[in-house]
Amino acid sequence: MPSKKKGGNDRKSTLDTKKDVAKEGKEATENDDLAQKKADFFFLFFDSLDQFCEKRKELDSLLKDAFFNLLEVRKSLGAAEVTPLKFNLNKMQPLLSFHADEAHDEETGVSYLEFSSAPTEAAKDKALDPTKWYGLLPPPALRQAQAKFRQALQICLELATHQSKMSVAESHYSELAKVEE
Repeated sequence: MPSKKKGGNDRKSTLDTKKDVAKEGKEATENDDLAQKKADFFFLFFDSLDQFCEKRKELDSLLKDAFFNLLEVRKSLGAAEVTPLKFNLNKMQPLLSFHADEAHDEETGVSYLEFSSAPTEAAKDKALDPTKWYGLLPPPALRQAQAKFRQALQICLELATHQSKMSVAESHYSELAKVEE
């Protein structure tokens, strides 16, 4: 009879051990999932940071070129022709409008702000083109400067999008780190 009792205890302890192993396995899986999510946000942050730095260098280069082109325009037209005093503020209209929309990252499942631009009605009216203020045939450097400033605006929007991604990734990573503790 003692052997039956012993066998019953062994069976009970085996069941307890299996439950403990299953519980530990579940906790390990949850910890692995948490660690994977943290890693995803970590990589999202640094990927966005890398792209942000590249775009920042590109923006710096474009702005340097654009201002150099404006310097060439001032040299060719004369310093008195290219001044803020010559601008007609009543005729000035924005050529681009900017929008912030919520976007969703499929890999991490987070939402962030994505910035974009669209031409305005004034941009369609060729008479409102600022390069026309300098005559029918403006210097080529003026058109180049205008194009570079437009490219710079697009890059600014991309920078804002990457900044938004970094902010979201950082906040989610911090939340997961608090949960892990």
